[in-house]
Amino acid sequence: MLPLVFTCLLFPLTVWAVTGTTYEIDPSGDTDATHHNVTGGTYTVEGSVNPIAGNVSGSSYNILSGSALRYVCGDGFIDPGESCDGSQLDSQTCASRGFDRGTLTCSSSCTFDTSACESGGGGGGGGGSSSLTTAPSEPDVDEEIVDTEFIYDDAFTLFGDRTSGATIKVDGDDEGVTYPSTTTWEVEIALEYGLNTFGITATNTRGTSDATVFEIYYRLIGDLTEDGEVSDYDLSRFVRLWGTDDAEGDFNTDGTIDDYDFSMMVARWGQEV
Repeated sequence: MLPLVFTCLLFPLTVWAVTGTTYEIDPSGDTDATHHNVTGGTYTVEGSVNPIAGNVSGSSYNILSGSALRYVCGDGFIDPGESCDGSQLDSQTCASRGFDRGTLTCSSSCTFDTSACESGGGGGGGGGSSSLTTAPSEPDVDEEIVDTEFIYDDAFTLFGDRTSGATIKVDGDDEGVTYPSTTTWEVEIALEYGLNTFGITATNTRGTSDATVFEIYYRLIGDLTEDGEVSDYDLSRFVRLWGTDDAEGDFNTDGTIDDYDFSMMVARWGQEV
């Protein structure tokens, strides 16, 4: 009969016995070992992995072990129930945890240690707090876009200011939000024809701000009256804007209302949404 070979990694060494008709392995007296070899005439066992739940058996062996210690804090892997492990921080930083600066570390219990994170003004001021004490203020929409009422495109970039280090959520979701600095934010939003309304909040470890509401109307090109149809009502309004730089009739956003914009309107004549 060919030799039966077991090969596995030690991490960590378990204390359960492995027995068979011709051998017994009991590493309980060597729990601090980093490597463990046991060999016999019909098998080789090298090391041990976290315990296997239940019984594993074959024609010439039987392994009995428990389900305890399946996940181990300190093994360098973020296991279920752990926020971090050693140097593995799950891409988190002081800034992502709501602080301005500092070094995020992982505690011996595999939870985030923010004791070296700081918020507020820099050193030298005296009396400053090293952690957040209040929920963030409502985020601001930048004055460059805050008064934008409509757009002829299905996407729009929102951006503005935030309380230092706060996480920004648009309609409760922070997906796609980026942070050019600790006090600014931006995100590209998708629009649907008609009026689009968004609630923007800021969150940190102390709470969530009230929502800043931003509204923008996504128009069909040529629909200056926002009635969902390109018709003679829109044309009469378009003619009055001819030659100006009014954004209402500047469909190609080149700064002038001219025959290029008129051709874009004609191409959609009678179209409805």
